[in-house]
Amino acid sequence: MSQNGITRRCFCGGLAIIQTSRTATNPGRIFYTCVMSGDGGNHIWKLCDEVMMEEIVQLGLEMQDLNNLIHCIPDSRTGHDLSKLSETIKIQKDKIAQTDEEIVRLKELIEKIDIGNAMELKNVVIGGLVVFAILVYLFK
Repeated sequence: MSQNGITRRCFCGGLAIIQTSRTATNPGRIFYTCVMSGDGGNHIWKLCDEVMMEEIVQLGLEMQDLNNLIHCIPDSRTGHDLSKLSETIKIQKDKIAQTDEEIVRLKELIEKIDIGNAMELKNVVIGGLVVFAILVYLFK
């Protein structure tokens, strides 16, 4: 029969009953014992508070086992969520790649504009110098 937890039967097969201790060592404590314990044989005797603690420990272990099982069970929603998340990540990576390409294109355009502006400024300066040279030549 069971050595831990709540006991239903004694080792001898008799029913386990609950009684209150009247001994000097355990006065007033509740315990399990066998209905046939008066015959002097080997029968069960367990304090209820100890039995309850054993039962709580056993339930805790069983709960831990069940939690481990729950985490092992594949969840179709979780799989769906993961594939959805994976697709979202792929879309975001594509957008980042497009943004990087656009940045490179804009940098090239800015360089061309800067070169164009520099050329215009150079042409204006040269044109101004030519006009100045002509004016100096004419008014000499």
